[in-house]
This record gives sequence, structure tokens and C-alpha cells, in this order.
Amino acid sequence: MDSHDRSHDGLGHYSAPTTETKRLFRFILERYLVDVTPLHKGAVDEGYRIRQLLRDDLASYALGALSPIVMREYRDRRLRKVKPGTARRDLELIRAIINHARKEWEVAISNPVEAIKLPKKSPGRNRRIAPDEEKWLLKALKETPRSQSGKFVIGARNPWLRPAVEFAVETAMRRSEFLRLEWEHVNFEARTAFLPETKNGESRTVPLSSRAMEILEALPRTQDDRVFPVKKKTFQSGFELGVDRAVALYRETAFRREGLRGGDFLV
Repeated sequence: MDSHDRSHDGLGHYSAPTTETKRLFRFILERYLVDVTPLHKGAVDEGYRIRQLLRDDLASYALGALSPIVMREYRDRRLRKVKPGTARRDLELIRAIINHARKEWEVAISNPVEAIKLPKKSPGRNRRIAPDEEKWLLKALKETPRSQSGKFVIGARNPWLRPAVEFAVETAMRRSEFLRLEWEHVNFEARTAFLPETKNGESRTVPLSSRAMEILEALPRTQDDRVFPVKKKTFQSGFELGVDRAVALYRETAFRREGLRGGDFLV
């Protein structure tokens, strides 16, 4: 009997598979993606992660074959590609999906994620951007036209990146907060922004400085209700490219200032 088809009790003992445990893990992932994920606050991000799981070999295992050994292999495979915090979140999602299947869909399997060691959580980030860093980053994020060759050599192509970063620095909002901010929740008279949902599940009102108000007043309105109509992945990739450009601009300036050639500048 193939190891992918054997039913596992989580303790290293195998038994004859039932009809339910013969189903592929893919079936549970797809059902969860359709029936459960849309009900969650982070549905877009969760859906993206489940679709990644569907492309992994793990999705081809029978439910009864999802042993701790299989999960350890998946964990180690992910750790070769992503940071520990990301691998941990993937495993936590798998654990939640299997627990849901056990409790709500009466799938009679143990949860193998419970039997393995999860990667460490990512440490909290409290660092604020330094003024000099902000100067170079905003310069790199300034919207620029294409060159004669049709490429964006310096600057960003997305007009929302720079004002979004400026607003984030000014208000200390999280990315998920300012990307979900809608115009109806901005009170120009009271100079506040209301956030119905934050990371801890509670709402809060953020006071807006004069600079934050200037940023909002300069923004164009679109058919989208959001203040910054940018997808999370688009913002993330654009921001990372902007950081790379900021570093390149800083180095180029340092070369000229010190009279160095590119190969002479060591970090």
C-alpha cells in the first residue's frame, strides 16, 4: 500500500483508510477557500496563501497520510524558500484548516501540525525610518515618466506609492490600515481618520497632523472608495523596488562626493 494512501493516527501507527481519509488534502483546501476564507477579515491574503498551498506537493497527499513526518518535510522545504515567520504562518493556516475540517465537516483525522515544532515567530518591528533615509526613499518613489527607451529608470510608475508612504510615516499607520482607509472615514473638519478594523480587531480614531491633511487634500479621487487604491502585493513590490532605488541613489551620490568609482565603494 502506498504511503500516500495510508491513514495515520499522529503517533506513528497506520490503519486502513476510510473513504473520507482517502480524499486528497486539495479537496479540503479548495472547500475552505470557497466556503470559509471569504468570511475572514484577511480574505485576500489568506486566499493567496491557500492557492500557494494548492500548488505544493502537500495538496496531493491523502488526508489520512498527512503525518507529522510529512509536515516536518513541508516545514523544512518552506524554510529553504521563505523566512521563519512566513513558514510559521503557513503552518498555522494549515492547522486552522484541518481543525475546521475536523470540527465542522467531521473529517476523522488527527492534526499533524500539532505534533511538530513550528518556526519561531518574527520579532516585532518598532524601528522608525530616519529622516535621511526618508529623504532618499521619497526621492526614489517620486512618480517619473518613462525614458526614451520606454523604461522607468529612476522613480516609480505608481502615483500612489509616494503619498502612501508619506502618509504612513506621518500617521504611523500600519500598511493594512492605510490601504483599507476609505474617504468616508476621513473627517476633514475634525482632522481625524477612523479605522473600523485594526490588527487587534478593535476600531480606533487617528488624529491627523497638518502634513497628513496636506497629503490627503492633494490626492485625486477615483471610483474606488479607498484613499489609496493600491493592492497589498502591488504596494509591497513597488515599495521594495523603491528601497533598492533609494540605496542606489545614495551610493551614486556618495561616489560623486568622495570621488570614488563604483567598485571602490564598500559597504
